[in-house]
Amino acid sequence: MAHILKFIGPENTFDPETVALLSEAYDKAIGGMDDQGLPAIVCEMIAKRIIALATTGVRDPERLYAAGLAGLGVQR
Repeated sequence: MAHILKFIGPENTFDPETVALLSEAYDKAIGGMDDQGLPAIVCEMIAKRIIALATTGVRDPERLYAAGLAGLGVQR
């Protein structure tokens, strides 16, 4: 669950419930891509897309998940 925490910079503050939602979306996105050998830059891109959407106030895990995969050419 804490894997996304390393991508949350000091400019972003989220309450524990939101961090749990971000983690859920990130774990689902990464898990669906067979993260064995997944390049670190891809993991970072997914995390940053999820975090960027969350900073706009979105808290729906499915929307956050979809945002994480957006632009990667991944079918969900």
